Amino acid sequence: MQPQEIRMPHFSGTSASNAFEDFLLTKRAKGAKTKTLETYRQHFRAMSHHLDTSLSISELDKKKYEQMISSRDDKTAALISQNRRFA
Repeated sequence: MQPQEIRMPHFSGTSASNAFEDFLLTKRAKGAKTKTLETYRQHFRAMSHHLDTSLSISELDKKKYEQMISSRDDKTAALISQNRRFA
């Protein structure tokens, strides 16, 4: 199944961080539980280690997401390798 593309034209000039905060406010207003909001924050924090969240939504393209995934995978592989040396 192909991932669905998310379009957010009203956020095009907004940074990913600000758009995320707006997303959280909307979810809270719609009754999302505190635990759910915290889970969203944890995922966004993890993503922000590999992606510049100060970029505007319109600047985040497929290449940047692919770089984020590659960076994440490289760091994961390095941690696994490091842990095996000390095991």
